[in-house]
Amino acid sequence: TVRTEFEAMTGYPLHAFQGVSYPYSALAQRPLMSLPRQLRDQGYETVAIHPYDGNFWSRNRAFVHMGFERFEDDSHFDAGDIHGYYVGDDALLRHVASTLAEPREQPLFLFAISMENHGPWHARPGIDPAALEHIDVPATLSPDAVTQVRHYLYHLHRADRMLDELVALVNGRDRHTIILFYGDHLPGLDSAFGQMGFKDGVPAWDRPVPFMLFDNRREIAGAAGGTLRSYHLASMVLDAAGLRDNPHFRVLSADRERKGHTGLADVVPDPVLDYDHAIAHLTWHSYQQVPPPARSAERVETVHTGLR
Repeated sequence: TVRTEFEAMTGYPLHAFQGVSYPYSALAQRPLMSLPRQLRDQGYETVAIHPYDGNFWSRNRAFVHMGFERFEDDSHFDAGDIHGYYVGDDALLRHVASTLAEPREQPLFLFAISMENHGPWHARPGIDPAALEHIDVPATLSPDAVTQVRHYLYHLHRADRMLDELVALVNGRDRHTIILFYGDHLPGLDSAFGQMGFKDGVPAWDRPVPFMLFDNRREIAGAAGGTLRSYHLASMVLDAAGLRDNPHFRVLSADRERKGHTGLADVVPDPVLDYDHAIAHLTWHSYQQVPPPARSAERVETVHTGLR
């Protein structure tokens, strides 16, 4: 999870940092260039919401260095928000909707990390057994795998419903709003995947996961094949917002466009050459450059006091 988050938030391919497995603790313990920092420096308010312990993966420190001004962790939720083991996606959506509804003049960048369908997927408290029994699963699965798959699909249905409600909410807003919804990795259902397999024979851990880009004012182009890397996602968001002036993210946009993943119907490919070398070089160069401090002492104070 944390590797995908880091790549999506920074545009840095993690393979450029050999030997780093946990980038928030290894790379984000000082200010660094990132999507939230880029947007904050252009006048956006930057907020992260994750209904789990803010210390986990050092998010509470890393998010400050990545440019988030506010981080709402599980201390902003209560026991009634729990569904199964974790805070439910419906409760997360309420917090997202409440944040979007706050009066503000400046634009907002909101990063929300769901928790409800995190593993493990064994018997969970408070889940209606009848609802689980109605979920069809392959008859060849072992009893333990049946339990895990049913719980996963149950919570997946709730995530789908949350996404549908979020899109409806954004589609009804007067303000231009973009949603990027993506998965971090396939669920850890090793036993079930081993028993079921996949139709194309590709093993579970070699499979990409889907993403969705939604713009309430603009047509989104379909992907034209190939695989989109998680470090391309930040450039896709900036392109959708019409913010293409950062050289690092421009190179990533050009790399997407040459692979057929513009994400937008009216984006003209950027004439940047030697993409792979440029991305690797720019990653190292950009990471080694410490970004300038926040624009005012008041903003720095807000960053630190806003964390729980």
